Amino acid sequence: MATSHESVKCICSDKKVVEVDPKTWKSKCGTFQCLKDILDVLKSDMFFEGVDVSFSSMKLIAKNVSTRSQTLQLVCVVADRLKFLLDPKRRSLVEKMIEEIADGFEVNKCFDPDEIFEFIYELLDNGLNNRSVFPEDNATIISELALKVLHKRMEKREVNQELIDPFLPLVMGCLSNQTLLPSALRGLKSLLKFPLPSLREEGDSLDSLGDRLVGELSYIAAGGMMNISLDCSLSCFAILKWYISKEITMQQMSILIKFDRLFEDIETDVHCRALSLIEAIIERRFEFEELSNIVSVVSYSLIHSVVEKISLKCQQILLEYLANYTLSDKILDGHIDIMLQYTRCNDQKKARALTMVRSFISKFSEPGLGSKSKRKYLNKLSSRFFATLLPLIPRDADPFKAPSPVGELIGLLTEKTDVGMVGNLIPECLSAFKEYPAAVAEVLFFFMKALEKRFRKHIITILKKVEVAHTSDESHYSLFMVFSTFRHFPGYQVLDPEFEEMWRIVFKSLLHTESRLRNICCKLLKEYFNALGKKNMASSQSLVATLFMVAAHLCFVLKENTSSDHKRDLTENLVHVLSALHSWIGQLDQATCNEFWFSLGENEKEMFREAFKVIDREEEGVSRDLLSENGNGIRKGLIGILLKRMGELALEKESVQMSVVFSVYEELSQEKEWHLYASEVMYPLCKVCEGFAGENISVELKKQGENVRDSLRSANNIFGEAYVGIRQGLQANRKKRAGEELAKAGPRKKIE
Repeated sequence: MATSHESVKCICSDKKVVEVDPKTWKSKCGTFQCLKDILDVLKSDMFFEGVDVSFSSMKLIAKNVSTRSQTLQLVCVVADRLKFLLDPKRRSLVEKMIEEIADGFEVNKCFDPDEIFEFIYELLDNGLNNRSVFPEDNATIISELALKVLHKRMEKREVNQELIDPFLPLVMGCLSNQTLLPSALRGLKSLLKFPLPSLREEGDSLDSLGDRLVGELSYIAAGGMMNISLDCSLSCFAILKWYISKEITMQQMSILIKFDRLFEDIETDVHCRALSLIEAIIERRFEFEELSNIVSVVSYSLIHSVVEKISLKCQQILLEYLANYTLSDKILDGHIDIMLQYTRCNDQKKARALTMVRSFISKFSEPGLGSKSKRKYLNKLSSRFFATLLPLIPRDADPFKAPSPVGELIGLLTEKTDVGMVGNLIPECLSAFKEYPAAVAEVLFFFMKALEKRFRKHIITILKKVEVAHTSDESHYSLFMVFSTFRHFPGYQVLDPEFEEMWRIVFKSLLHTESRLRNICCKLLKEYFNALGKKNMASSQSLVATLFMVAAHLCFVLKENTSSDHKRDLTENLVHVLSALHSWIGQLDQATCNEFWFSLGENEKEMFREAFKVIDREEEGVSRDLLSENGNGIRKGLIGILLKRMGELALEKESVQMSVVFSVYEELSQEKEWHLYASEVMYPLCKVCEGFAGENISVELKKQGENVRDSLRSANNIFGEAYVGIRQGLQANRKKRAGEELAKAGPRKKIE
């Protein structure tokens, strides 16, 4: 007959599949009753000393037991080993066996589901309450085994609620045992997924099962049980959160609130345990005296916590509280004032406060229940928001770049606030221009977008800002506001009389020493020329004088420009002004042309004098003689001077100037009668293309010059003839200089 060890190996071997009759426990490898032999082996010290039985063996045995008595025998034999002073390795072995037995019971088919739950209940009840059944040392192990089997059964199978409801008080009874606590919390979590009738029974005073459950869980979560693991703490808070979200009554809430330690460490707890409870409370909209203090701590932690995750959770909770509770304006004002105070900080606190303000604006403008009162409060608050946020925009903000975060926040405010309130904010906005010009210029677009046509009545006020500007900042940002207005309202009549003073300032500002002012004026000039091209105006000496002055000022911009960022604006403006001058002078009648200078008023003469001075042609005689020519003489003389100056700048300055001038030539090549200026245009092109402009000309610029030259020659033969003549002249001058240098060097060579 086989030994006991051989019986265990025969039945439980991983290497050999052995069929076992669960009713008789007779192995087909022998005829003996195996369970008794297996239990004898398990009782033997030799089993723990030398026999290598795999853990799956225990699962297989538990899977095949067929009666409660057999099950109890198996459990007790293994659990009994723990009363001995085992070393850690062997104790771990026994505990692992208990785990395997639990897994085996879970898949045991010898019992129907009702029997399994009855057996688990019996195990758990006896382990907790009947010490006569199990020795005291084994009771905890048996209870833990029962809790694990219960948890597995509830997690994986459909369960009859009537069968599991009685387990609730038993599982709660395990919460006070620190050894059983992890398994008890797992079992409790599984139990609470079902609508248990016992939880809904109201007892006297604080005696209902639900009241006791809240009290015990709150006690553990608040640290009443010493040295519990982090996992147990997290599980406890998770169960409390779930219970608050689904089941808790106001009476039970009063029990929970008494454990004030539950709401400590909000600012520092990276696991957000207390916050999870507060979040559930806010979602259920419970109201109690301590809630305002708790929310104040949440508000403080939102700003001051060093953990971003905590700050975000606090923001969500505070926002839900402000939006969903019925609060007085005074209470709302208090919370908003705190956030607005922190927007004046210069660190992370400011960013968090601004994020909260943004979320508040979005939340209070959402449609839905109570939206009317919330939006009314938002409208009331809009002026305070605006007054606080506007100074936070950087004073050196570039209005051509994307708005600053604070600027975008003001944009959100104008979008979410009622149109009437936005209209009321505009005077406040414009009145702040002198102190915060960059900020007002940045946010004005948002007001235009919100008000559309209603904004137009404020354009005159903006023009006045241009006219009364005292500093370069005020000039720059006020001109940008005008530019932004023109772009947003493209059909606006920019040549109306009310704009005359503004345009005079724009023309003059082209000569400003600051490039940013010159650049914004160039952008505005494009709007001016676009409007001029669309308006059917008769030519006049005044218009010609104005255009010539603007052209001269653009030559100054060309001279001073060292960046390619605004090259396209400058190119387009030079093309527009030269084309307009060419056209308008051509429309003057012959009598006016013959006496042009003498027909000018003093203002027009002054404009010409200023223009000649800007392009270094300031002698009085030059202007008088030039403007006494006939029609073509005047046109050729005036535009020729401008083109000549542009050519000089192209050859004298940097590559930016040369590229702009060549682009202007190319775009004007198809202009009617443009051949009048062939010599002025072809001179710099010839010098560059033929190598007379020095060695610093890049390959790209030379290629551009050649393309423009070819384009002009194909447009009109006169350009080609002028080019040949200029080239011959330049070659002759080069030969002459070479001869003079050789003559000077001749005597020196003879001496040598």
